[in-house]
Amino acid sequence: MERESRSLTPFLVDLLERWSAGAVTPSEVMRAAAERWEPTAWPDLADDDPANAPIVVLELLAHARAWGLAADEVPTLLAILRSTGGNPYERLVEQMAAIDTGTRDLLLRSGYYGPGTEEDPPAWEDGWRDPEQRRLHRGVHQDPDSVWVDARARICAEPADFAAHLLDDLLVNHADAFADRIIDLADECPGAKLAIATVHTGDKPDTPAVWRFETVRRRLEDELVAAGEISVWVNDDDDRSSTERGAS
Repeated sequence: MERESRSLTPFLVDLLERWSAGAVTPSEVMRAAAERWEPTAWPDLADDDPANAPIVVLELLAHARAWGLAADEVPTLLAILRSTGGNPYERLVEQMAAIDTGTRDLLLRSGYYGPGTEEDPPAWEDGWRDPEQRRLHRGVHQDPDSVWVDARARICAEPADFAAHLLDDLLVNHADAFADRIIDLADECPGAKLAIATVHTGDKPDTPAVWRFETVRRRLEDELVAAGEISVWVNDDDDRSSTERGAS
């Protein structure tokens, strides 16, 4: 992984400079970046960690069409790579804010990225730097039974933030089929309790399966609050809109 990260900046600088010079097409830029991005589990670093900048740039280029990136952004991306601090996402957002969106949308609709690049990656794959995490997210959306064994193992063992995302996707898209399976996890693997307790059900289908899940979720939340493991902010109408790790 360290060797992969060290070789990333020279690769990106070369790719960006060739894009700027017209030596490669936008679709070739996306393909080259995606081939480097997809198979690797990249570390989740702090935004202002200099080692994070090339990883961010690689992800942006791999999904350039979704971001609406064009060759005009090459100087900004090169500056991000050569910077020793700051948040690379903020730098890019500032650059994109100065773009005439009408002109850029027209450019993108004109086939700027070439054949085979018309579809953007699903939004639910954004931000996950581990290809296995992306695979599980894709699975719980498209064919949850095919990944349930692996998803269940990750929910029982993973940090609560990733596990909660998987649970959230299952309940949004497949509540009737999976709510009771998730409820069973509360007894089957204690490691899943925190993730279950932190799932927000306000945006889930209004079905008996979700009601059953919410009853169990509230019980677990009360247990974890009593144990000092999480704190919950409660409105006057008992709308528990914020759940955090750590006692209040």
